[in-house]
Amino acid sequence: MLPFLIIFIPILGGLFVAAVDMNDTLRDRVVMAVTTVTTMLCLFLYTFLEGDKVLVVLDYPKLLPPFGVSFRIDWLSVILVTIASVVWLLVTVYAFGYMRTTDKIKRYHAFTLITLGATLGTLLAGD
Repeated sequence: MLPFLIIFIPILGGLFVAAVDMNDTLRDRVVMAVTTVTTMLCLFLYTFLEGDKVLVVLDYPKLLPPFGVSFRIDWLSVILVTIASVVWLLVTVYAFGYMRTTDKIKRYHAFTLITLGATLGTLLAGD
């Protein structure tokens, strides 16, 4: 369940930011909350590899038949997901000031969140 949350929280957050008309302060708080929650969830991936486990494969064959969905969580993917999410959090904080002068900031934040979910999904994919 955790990999699904890591992938779909930023994607749904990006769609929410794109669809709902809100003021700049509220939008920035939503974007920051979604990015922070995603980063915190990525840190919880370390619990999958406790003890002597070096690889966890989560298969969901009934989702999207006939292909199914699978996640492969090993130390490399956990480290890469953690690095990607922490760097994304830092970029998000920097982007608030940098992108303030543009009029397309809503679109920027929406697509940035969707891209975060897609990137983390790629890093967690088992196939």
